Amino acid sequence: MKQPLTKILFRLIDGEVTAIMPEIPATSENDCTCYAHIGQHSAASLDLLRQGRPATAGEYRPLLRELRQVGYRVRVMRRCNHEAARMKRRREVRES
Repeated sequence: MKQPLTKILFRLIDGEVTAIMPEIPATSENDCTCYAHIGQHSAASLDLLRQGRPATAGEYRPLLRELRQVGYRVRVMRRCNHEAARMKRRREVRES
């Protein structure tokens, strides 16, 4: 069975590309999962989307490749509907 598509926003923050997964909860429904080359998975506030700037395709390509290698099916997003993402995280927390 195929993995579901994961919506990801790539941000360049302090010179490092970070993949923000707004629909995947981390420790609660109030935060989300992010991924970077160093540190890999961690929890993040959606406030992270206000930091840095959107990464270009050339900047995020190596991290996208890494995410696919670890099993993600990625849908690259440029914007996030915060309320929809919060509701999805809430459902995920309740189902786990």
